[in-house]
Amino acid sequence: TPFSQGGNRLCFVHPDNPDRCLKVLTETSKPEQRRADKGFLGRLRPLDAFDENQQEHAALNTLWAQFNESITAHLPKTYGIPATDMGPAHEMDLIRDGDGRIAQTLEQYLWNIGQDEPLQEALDTFCADWLSNAPSTRALLPHNIVIQSRNQSLNLVLIDGYGRNPAACGPRAWQNWRTRSLLEQFNRRVETVLQRKENDEAPKPRISILKRSL
Repeated sequence: TPFSQGGNRLCFVHPDNPDRCLKVLTETSKPEQRRADKGFLGRLRPLDAFDENQQEHAALNTLWAQFNESITAHLPKTYGIPATDMGPAHEMDLIRDGDGRIAQTLEQYLWNIGQDEPLQEALDTFCADWLSNAPSTRALLPHNIVIQSRNQSLNLVLIDGYGRNPAACGPRAWQNWRTRSLLEQFNRRVETVLQRKENDEAPKPRISILKRSL
């Protein structure tokens, strides 16, 4: 039974290690299907270019190899692409709270608890760390970040949305501008979730999908 799912993958607890998860592509998201859906030029690209698991595995390896603890403190580790009875899976850390439950996404935490003082401290730490030496990731989305609660403190962990080449960078001034822009957008998204909570307009399937007891 998957404990969660995204647009392209199902997420399972590893049957032999409860501290790891396996992300399995859905049938419509498998590389063969995604390439077949492209036009002639798109179908000339290699199959790995359409494999979200391979791209994520490579991106996390790059991040752990090239960035310091200010960034890796907010990332899971990757353990490769093992075979499963549902096809290849991306094996990575499963982020759990100190009580053993699967960590909530930031979006779920905001909806269930709100922006309390421990969360504000965790948000401030994350933004400061990201500004210090930011990788070139995609947009920072509240449903792609989980809140790990341990020893009475919270830590934000990015579990998706790394991009294909997160170590890519240009001139320092441009990179600083881009990072500030990403964080400003991220903070606006947090405010949007809180506003939707106030108006009872949460994306209900995404809020309720996580099975934290597994």
